[in-house]
Amino acid sequence: MYDGVYNIQKKEFTDLIEKGVNITVCALNVEQRKITRVEGILFGSQYDHACIAGDVDRFISFG
Repeated sequence: MYDGVYNIQKKEFTDLIEKGVNITVCALNVEQRKITRVEGILFGSQYDHACIAGDVDRFISFG
Protein backbone atom coordinates (compact mmCIF):
# COMPACT_ATOMS: atom_id res chain seq x y z
CA MET A 1 0.00 0.00 0.00
CA TYR A 2 0.86 3.66 -0.17
CA ASP A 3 4.47 4.29 -1.16
CA GLY A 4 5.28 0.61 -0.51
CA VAL A 5 4.10 -0.06 -4.08
CA TYR A 6 7.34 1.52 -5.32
CA ASN A 7 9.08 -1.68 -4.19
CA ILE A 8 7.85 -3.48 -7.31
CA GLN A 9 10.29 -1.34 -9.31
CA LYS A 10 13.26 -2.93 -7.50
CA LYS A 11 14.87 -5.97 -9.10
CA GLU A 12 15.61 -7.54 -5.70
CA PHE A 13 11.92 -7.38 -4.91
CA THR A 14 10.66 -8.83 -8.18
CA ASP A 15 13.29 -11.60 -8.01
CA LEU A 16 11.24 -12.97 -5.12
CA ILE A 17 8.57 -13.99 -7.64
CA GLU A 18 11.02 -16.46 -9.22
CA LYS A 19 11.59 -17.92 -5.74
CA GLY A 20 7.89 -18.65 -5.34
CA VAL A 21 6.87 -15.66 -3.24
CA ASN A 22 3.36 -14.37 -3.92
CA ILE A 23 3.32 -10.57 -4.05
CA THR A 24 0.18 -8.47 -3.91
CA VAL A 25 0.01 -4.68 -4.07
CA CYS A 26 -2.81 -2.19 -3.89
CA ALA A 27 -3.98 -1.56 -7.44
CA LEU A 28 -5.38 1.86 -6.52
CA ASN A 29 -2.04 3.01 -5.07
CA VAL A 30 -0.18 1.72 -8.15
CA GLU A 31 -2.57 3.60 -10.42
CA GLN A 32 -2.31 6.80 -8.37
CA ARG A 33 1.50 6.72 -8.61
CA LYS A 34 1.46 5.80 -12.32
CA ILE A 35 3.67 2.76 -11.77
CA THR A 36 3.92 0.20 -14.56
CA ARG A 37 2.40 -3.15 -13.69
CA VAL A 38 4.73 -6.10 -13.26
CA GLU A 39 3.97 -9.60 -14.54
CA GLY A 40 3.47 -12.10 -11.74
CA ILE A 41 2.29 -9.59 -9.13
CA LEU A 42 -1.36 -9.46 -8.08
CA PHE A 43 -2.76 -5.94 -8.24
CA GLY A 44 -5.61 -6.23 -5.81
CA SER A 45 -7.91 -4.43 -3.44
CA GLN A 46 -8.16 -4.22 0.33
CA TYR A 47 -10.61 -7.11 0.12
CA ASP A 48 -7.98 -9.23 -1.66
CA HIS A 49 -5.42 -8.33 0.99
CA ALA A 50 -7.80 -9.29 3.78
CA CYS A 51 -8.53 -12.66 2.15
CA ILE A 52 -4.83 -13.37 1.69
CA ALA A 53 -3.99 -12.42 5.28
CA GLY A 54 -6.67 -14.80 6.50
CA ASP A 55 -5.37 -17.72 4.41
CA VAL A 56 -1.61 -17.63 5.04
CA ASP A 57 0.74 -18.59 7.85
CA ARG A 58 2.88 -15.46 7.38
CA PHE A 59 1.98 -12.05 6.03
CA ILE A 60 4.69 -9.44 5.47
CA SER A 61 3.89 -5.82 4.72
CA PHE A 62 6.42 -3.38 3.26
CA GLY A 63 5.66 0.29 3.67
